[in-house]
Amino acid sequence: MQTQDELTNLFRQRTWDRELILWFGPEVKLRPFLTSVQVETLDLLDTFDAAALPVDDEEVRQHLSRSLRKCLQSIPRTAGKRTALIVRSAGLLARYRVGVQDFYNWFCDDFAMVILLVEGRCGESEWPDEVECASDGLVEYFTKSDLIKRLIEA
Repeated sequence: MQTQDELTNLFRQRTWDRELILWFGPEVKLRPFLTSVQVETLDLLDTFDAAALPVDDEEVRQHLSRSLRKCLQSIPRTAGKRTALIVRSAGLLARYRVGVQDFYNWFCDDFAMVILLVEGRCGESEWPDEVECASDGLVEYFTKSDLIKRLIEA
């Protein structure tokens, strides 16, 4: 895990190197770091139509992947203006094994970064006995194959 000071230094840079960050903590603690850049948000839950939800995991994965690609291509960006995209409900990427390649292909560049927001860990809540909590599951998924560059905890 990296420190919040590293995030401050990253935002001081004039350009970025295809940055994709996993932020563990509340969004309100992230926002003060973003005052110098344009901020866009994307909640992955909003890519689903509640009236027509996919039936099985493979359909969900395909829908999420297609919808994500479409959303990333539609985000307004201005040449040379630094933009940070906050992605809410990032756990869906791991749950349905969508990965992060689309972020690199369609959004991340010298002036645009993605911040995957994970506001809490499952170990912080009370769960029924039949629910198994893998508290480091997201960290393992995103770091095992170098899917993300930085992991920062608030």
